[in-house]
Amino acid sequence: MTRPERIGKYELLESLGAGGMATVYRGRDPDLQRDVAVKVLHPHLCSREESRLRFRREARAVARLKHPAVLEVYEAGEDAGRPFIVSELVQGGSLDAWASARRPLPTEVVAALGLRVTEGLHAAHQAGIIHRDLKPGNILIGVGGRVKVADFGIAQIVDIEHLTSTGQILGSPAFMSPEHLDGARLDARADVFAFGTLLYWLAVGELPFQGPNPHAVLRRVLEAQYPDPARVRPDIGEQLADVIRTCLQRRPEDRYASMADLGSALRAVLAGCGVAPSAVDDLVAAFDRDPAAARAEILRRREAALLERCRQLARTRGGEAELRRICSWILAWAPEHHEALRLVEESIRRWPPSRLTTALAALAALAVVAGVWLALRGTPGGDSATPDVSLAGPVDAAREAARRPDAAAGRQVAAADDSRLSDGGAPAAPETPPPESDAAAPGGEDADAGPDVPPDAGAADPAADDGRGGAADVREVAATVEATWRPPVVVAQRSPRQVNFRPAPCTNIEIWVDGERLGLWGPPPGLVSAPLPPGEHEFRYRSLTVNCYDESWTETVPAGDGPFVLTRRLRLRPGTLIVDTAGVEAQVDVRGRASGRSNAPIEIPFEAHDGIAPSLRVVVTFPGRAPLSRDVVVRAGETATLVVPPPPPEVAAAPDGG
Repeated sequence: MTRPERIGKYELLESLGAGGMATVYRGRDPDLQRDVAVKVLHPHLCSREESRLRFRREARAVARLKHPAVLEVYEAGEDAGRPFIVSELVQGGSLDAWASARRPLPTEVVAALGLRVTEGLHAAHQAGIIHRDLKPGNILIGVGGRVKVADFGIAQIVDIEHLTSTGQILGSPAFMSPEHLDGARLDARADVFAFGTLLYWLAVGELPFQGPNPHAVLRRVLEAQYPDPARVRPDIGEQLADVIRTCLQRRPEDRYASMADLGSALRAVLAGCGVAPSAVDDLVAAFDRDPAAARAEILRRREAALLERCRQLARTRGGEAELRRICSWILAWAPEHHEALRLVEESIRRWPPSRLTTALAALAALAVVAGVWLALRGTPGGDSATPDVSLAGPVDAAREAARRPDAAAGRQVAAADDSRLSDGGAPAAPETPPPESDAAAPGGEDADAGPDVPPDAGAADPAADDGRGGAADVREVAATVEATWRPPVVVAQRSPRQVNFRPAPCTNIEIWVDGERLGLWGPPPGLVSAPLPPGEHEFRYRSLTVNCYDESWTETVPAGDGPFVLTRRLRLRPGTLIVDTAGVEAQVDVRGRASGRSNAPIEIPFEAHDGIAPSLRVVVTFPGRAPLSRDVVVRAGETATLVVPPPPPEVAAAPDGG
């Protein structure tokens, strides 16, 4: 295709690249005497008038975006049926080329680049713009590692036209969310999924969704099936891998609700590696200049931060699981690290008092159960006339004793059973009943019987039993034992599982589990995870700000080896908006939220996917005047004031002018 010499007022100097949607040229602005990037969309993507109008409208919306991480758009127009966009020219290249030339990327660089991308995307989402085609080719890296997200909204503009004309989805299927492929309505969480794919690619060096053909790739995206990033590249660490897993959840409601929440998670990753918030841009710039030297410094700082955290955990009761997790990360990139190996070995040798107490209690309980069992089995041995109940349970033993003709033996079994089952205590050692041949002493006197056993008890006739003792007593005991006895239950002790807490959108919270306060959520010295035994637990997030309600719920921690991510959103409190019109009455409409009158509080409900401080479109209508639109940021649980001066009193001035 021949390069056009000019489009609009811009002279096209050279082609910088082409893709499925457009060709990008280096252009020259004759008015401002500066080089610009001119993106000329392929004509077939905007062949209908409706699409061209939509293109211009959406491009103008993108041009209003002003953020350091967003590529600035100067102009959008059309020349001879060719839609074009003029933007700033970034001296650098795409993230695709930048990352490929510097692999492997350290965890800190991945998180720092991702953080800047989330900030740009958050600004777009606040303006109601979804990217829809987030991928490495649409992210530019300028001088010093500056991140610029490009092509906002372009996929949304052209996708409808392309679907109408070809029935195919335009874009990169490997980066699309499942709901995008399903044709469902999209919101900001579709970009969260695409960002997770981008983050996986940065961290691991390959795409999560791959297959022998496009159909296989689409199926894996729809099912959200991918190799776990921490298994493919263990040295990225569990914390970053957990961020990726949360982004790539199949259901939108299981992902981060906003780019602000996602950015907070990445800041926690950086803080855990010893990177201060003010050092993020310097870190990327250093890696951009000299990857090898920067990588060595990054690992040194990370090692120092992680070892200090491990030393704190070694002195903390219940911190063994977290200590081993961190040391495992150190050993992933330094397998012979002596201190990490020593800390792991010490944590394995150490037997926490809480676990020792639990184990001893369990062993004691088992001993009691075993003692009761053995006591009730009866005593093996004796002569052949004694019924053999050595293999019978306590119910069977009591029944057998009830069928025996000697009531004395029955009373002995009944007394023994009753004493050993009372009070739930440990049974006394069983007494061995004398053989029947020795039950009575010569001369008719029972030499061994106690004072409660009459001398002639051994010769009692069961037919003469009056119903108040003897075999009847034993049968009553047998029925009681049968109704109350249960076989011993041995509960297997399962190892605790690391639970990663992911509160959103409020993160200034206290974490409570089973009525006990674990601590404040956040990177060290805060709490982001804790070992909990598998099973049902009562959780509580106590908000320390006015933005969110407290959240309490019951959830089961399943058994397993890897970390269990506890994703829970706190409900946002309603905000309040006051539109100040200097006392002049006006109708106020907060689009899609609420309505009311000016100069009075208007309660603004918050939706489940909102961040703490969304930007809302407010329409103020004065009597007899055209509506005025304004944007205002309203924080959950707080009051915002929007000043809208009333228009000049033209209606009142008309009679004077007449």
